[in-house]
Amino acid sequence: MGRGIKLNVPYSRRILAYCESNGVSVPPGFHVRSSEKFAIINVSSVPPRLVAVTSYLESDIIKFLTHPRNAGSIFRVLDFKSGHELKYAGGKRLARSSAFQHELPNEVKYRVEP
Repeated sequence: MGRGIKLNVPYSRRILAYCESNGVSVPPGFHVRSSEKFAIINVSSVPPRLVAVTSYLESDIIKFLTHPRNAGSIFRVLDFKSGHELKYAGGKRLARSSAFQHELPNEVKYRVEP
């Protein structure tokens, strides 16, 4: 009987597909780094703009959102692992909000080996 091996989640491809289908501009610096599950979109930009750096730590996202240079800007935080938008809930916490389509069409999640 075959054994299923879970493949790495293609966060960068998921994020780029989301941006393309939702009119979000992608900065050149996004392609330089590997992508993690949390992505931030500056929705106060016209058009909305993806923040080049992604993270797998909620604390990094909170630090970014609460930094004084970002005062007055409006951000969406998207979790491309679970498919939920996250809202800053104060302190050291992000709370789940609405769901969104985060997987690629025909995305392969497992490889079966004999």
